[in-house]
Amino acid sequence: MREFRDLVMIVISLALSIEVPLRVAFDIGWRPLFIYWEIFATLALATDVVLNFFTPFREHHHLITDRRRIARRYLRGWFALDLLAALPLSWLAGLLGASGPVAGLFGINRLARIARIVPLSRSWHSRHLQSVHPSLVRLSLFLVLVSVFAHWTACGWIWIGGATPGAHRIDTYIEALYWTITTLTTVGYGDITPHTNLQRIYTMLVMIAGVGSYGYLIANVASFLANMDTVRAAHVRKLDEISSFLRYRAIPSDLQKRVMEYYGHLWESDSGSGETQMLAELPEALRTEMALVMHRTLLRNVPLFRAASNELLREIVLLLRPVLMLPGTTFIKEGESGDCMYFISSGVVEIVSRDGRRVFDTLHDGDYVGELALVLDQPRSASVRAAEYCDLYVLNKADFQRVLNKHPEFKSHIDATVERRMRRVRQRES
Repeated sequence: MREFRDLVMIVISLALSIEVPLRVAFDIGWRPLFIYWEIFATLALATDVVLNFFTPFREHHHLITDRRRIARRYLRGWFALDLLAALPLSWLAGLLGASGPVAGLFGINRLARIARIVPLSRSWHSRHLQSVHPSLVRLSLFLVLVSVFAHWTACGWIWIGGATPGAHRIDTYIEALYWTITTLTTVGYGDITPHTNLQRIYTMLVMIAGVGSYGYLIANVASFLANMDTVRAAHVRKLDEISSFLRYRAIPSDLQKRVMEYYGHLWESDSGSGETQMLAELPEALRTEMALVMHRTLLRNVPLFRAASNELLREIVLLLRPVLMLPGTTFIKEGESGDCMYFISSGVVEIVSRDGRRVFDTLHDGDYVGELALVLDQPRSASVRAAEYCDLYVLNKADFQRVLNKHPEFKSHIDATVERRMRRVRQRES
């Protein structure tokens, strides 16, 4: 509801910033359409003033709902400006019989509402910080404000008599906007020039504003392009360092290729983002919730854990460790003693014979392998190798046993599941 209200206020503010200068510049009288719009805008702005006295706000990450604190904060902040914008001064001037361009100036108070776009946009961005780049928000907001300023400047040029007299209103506005853009961008073709001292002073002020706006725009665009993908820039620098090291050490070209392909996979799969480090920086409660969301599906796919309680799963997910397997790597060998199981996050692994020539099965994303090693002390029954780059999670037997000792009621389920799995293994071997 708050977001919808903010959006409505932004739209009304922008509409007022366009309509009021046009009415002043062209001395447009009170037509029925403008009367209805004035009534609607007045009611909307006045309603927003009232609602702001009851709208909670955040302070130091706490939601403040106390009415006195809300009112005190609003009265010290935007109340005066919002109240000024809500007053229908131009309507009152028309009722009192005022006319001409001077009467239209009474509606300029509405333009004060445009200042609210900046904090409203910042508030919206703070609620959607993860989905919108901050530099893009600043650049977009700046372009909107520059467009509004160009519209005001064009209307001001018309109001002081700078446009060609007698032309149609649309032609007059396009001519004034053309003069504004060429002046703000310091191009100035000279086909439209000031003729009075007032126009010359106005032109000089617009030139000064144009130089400042142009410099600010260039700086923001450069900052946006530089900060748009800092991670990619760091990755490129790292690849340059690795490539230089490989050449300096005279590493064979085929091995260099494999090393570069490895870092390329890290970048494409985002495996090098430092998951373990990122989770370690979070408080324990948040770390557990994050790990549970990331790995709940992997754990539930394993028959051993389907009947596990949420408390047990919370302990297990914190024990998972990410590991990357290169293509052709045999990470489980037949006959070896098993001490861990693997969850396949992405990639393809093959269950093969001891010599690797026969492929018994192929596992994909979401599958698992080696789970019997967590509960049985027996050699591996088959070999497993990575058919491509594979992102896996490892659960060690010692860690699992420590968790299982804290949940003895789960032991019977483990035993029954292991027995069913062993029957399948014996059938496959026969």
